[in-house]
Order: sequence, then structure tokens, then C-alpha cells
Amino acid sequence: MRAISLPRMCLSSFFEILRSEHEIAVKMLWQFLGVLADRLDQTSKDLAGAREELAAEDITDAIFPEIEEPSPAFGDLPPASAAPPSAPPAPPPEHGS
Repeated sequence: MRAISLPRMCLSSFFEILRSEHEIAVKMLWQFLGVLADRLDQTSKDLAGAREELAAEDITDAIFPEIEEPSPAFGDLPPASAAPPSAPPAPPPEHGS
């Protein structure tokens, strides 16, 4: 790929060219119209998809019926050697005064 440079033009010069060169103005208008139509089409599709998602019936309960919570399996129990939760440390002994 090679770099290219594009000329810069102030907005008033751009509009002056559009006023004086009708063929260029018409071609640019059709290009703008095509881009806007594509954007509107995509926005309409996105909106239709969002509406479908909102209107969709929630069938989660039908697919996954409620199941009672299973009791922990043997492997889920803590090992017997695990120490019980420790109590807070005892205060240090007072030295005689």
C-alpha cells in the first residue's frame, strides 16, 4: 500500500463547486442518498430485532422445570480433618502491677 494525500478545501469552496458543477452535485447527492438509505435500512433491522427480543415469550420454565436443590454430594463435603472456624484470639495476660 502506498500513502496518498488529499487536497483540503474550505466548506464555502466546496459549496461553490456544487453550485457551479451540477453533474458533480447530482452524483454526490446520489452517493449521500445511498449511504443514508443503507444506514436507515440497518437501523430498521436493528429495531426489528430488538422488538422481537422484547416480544419473545419467556419459555425458560418450560425448558428448565424447577428442580429442588440437591443435597451436597459426598465429594462436596469438607474433609473431616478441616479445622472448625477459629474463635477470636484471647486477650494477652495482664502482668502484675
